Amino acid sequence: IVGGGTGVVEVSAHIPENLKPAVEAFRVRFGNGCWETNRKGDTEADDSEWEPLSATFSECVDAFLYIYNQDGQAANKRVEVEDFLDGLKGQVDLDFYTAACTVKGRHRIFPLRRRSNRQQTHPPPPPKWHPWYEKQVQKCVKPGDWLTNEFFISAFCQAVQKTGGQITEKEAWELFDFRYNQDYRDTKESDVKLERRGGVLHQVPRGW
Repeated sequence: IVGGGTGVVEVSAHIPENLKPAVEAFRVRFGNGCWETNRKGDTEADDSEWEPLSATFSECVDAFLYIYNQDGQAANKRVEVEDFLDGLKGQVDLDFYTAACTVKGRHRIFPLRRRSNRQQTHPPPPPKWHPWYEKQVQKCVKPGDWLTNEFFISAFCQAVQKTGGQITEKEAWELFDFRYNQDYRDTKESDVKLERRGGVLHQVPRGW
């Protein structure tokens, strides 16, 4: 334990000596904290579904994030950190706040967040979206498309209000998860097949 400018900063003996100054500097600013992850890969999961990661992992990520923020493009945005999940190494992306590793032969990406005194410090807490959530949403967006998520939310709110309901755009955003958007407007007729899902005949909504 070493004295910090804004309190007592905790640094364990388990991380490399050359990273300890960065951990100390980071924790003077943001407090002693712990990184957490969600095993389902869900950035929007309830607090009860996030689990704390090891002290060694947390301190290493603190150090690498401090170095990355100080050095910018000169530092690596992806770093490999020991003792991530169940003792596995995790490849941490400092832009998207994720850690990737191979679990039972499958490549998995898990979201990360940091909390100190029960308050989220990284990434910026709600109402801002987690960077990984935004990345997943962007995968479903076509450049230059008029049918954006913002357009949909605006139209949805107008439809609710025209039928006598009351809803704000903030409330509307919380109703939908745009990571799971599917666009069938350009689907070819030859690719549309009649399937049985849950015992019910189903056909993808071609053209929608």
